[in-house]
Amino acid sequence: MQFTVYRNLRRSQQDVPYLLDVQSDLLDIGTRMVVPLVAAARFPDHLRRLNPSFTVEDQCVIASTADLAAVISSDLSEPVTSLSAAQHDIRAALEFLLTGIDL
Repeated sequence: MQFTVYRNLRRSQQDVPYLLDVQSDLLDIGTRMVVPLVAAARFPDHLRRLNPSFTVEDQCVIASTADLAAVISSDLSEPVTSLSAAQHDIRAALEFLLTGIDL
């Protein structure tokens, strides 16, 4: 579901504990586009517009927007929270990645 944060169940979970689903819910194509949420300690230097920060389960994480990736829908099986309240910042980061325009 769009703007839902899922626990990363892959080997990279120490550096990337969560995945943020950014794909429209209107598309059911077997995969979902996600932005890795990287532990802030592992991502000290970042562009705030491209890489907004969030708190998930009392942990500060940074959206690694440039590392946007597709994952198989069934791999997103452990929802943690929703960041729908921050959708403006998420959409602005995606827009900045795709167009270079700062909203």
